[in-house]
Amino acid sequence: MVVAFGAFVFMGGATAAAEPNPLPPGDAPPVASSPNKRQIQPAYEKVLASPERAVEELLPALSEAIFVDGYDQGLVGIQTDYDHPSITVRWLNEPPDLATRMMRAADSGIQVIHEVVSGRSRQGLDEAVAALNAEASKSHILTRLGVVGIDASDDNSQLAFKVAGHEPISPEDEALLAQITGLSEIGFRYGQSEAVTYASRQDDAAP
Repeated sequence: MVVAFGAFVFMGGATAAAEPNPLPPGDAPPVASSPNKRQIQPAYEKVLASPERAVEELLPALSEAIFVDGYDQGLVGIQTDYDHPSITVRWLNEPPDLATRMMRAADSGIQVIHEVVSGRSRQGLDEAVAALNAEASKSHILTRLGVVGIDASDDNSQLAFKVAGHEPISPEDEALLAQITGLSEIGFRYGQSEAVTYASRQDDAAP
């Protein structure tokens, strides 16, 4: 099973969103809590510190550690492969020194693959989403437009707004959303299922 860490999923409404969660139950803190300053969850620290752990436990723990360590260093996204134990990490620039994490992975037979890609950093996307949430809480623009979810592309460069209705978003509102998020490439998917709450999860859950 492959678990992607790069795409957001936000659900409707206009309250502040939590940071998307690519990890198994335990969840990540809200965007407002500055993810680049947060600590690795204690449960994962315990796994990383234990000499003998199953790969199924180590993969999400290492992914969490790399996410936290690399968040403000150009991290774009992370993909974890449980079938062929590996972690693929995408960066905007040369990967930072994560020697401790790499050694732990190597000792456990987990391959860590680094890729340098173009796009937008995860931190940059979180900032764009935080700006959107702040504006939504004041103007209720997402509710007015019937937005029930938002997905991000794998490289974080594009947002796709999921709209409950079928009426196309006006060019003026499209330009406003682009201005708020700072993303020039946004799209819309119409006729999407409406959600009850507005909360974001950090992508997919591990098996």
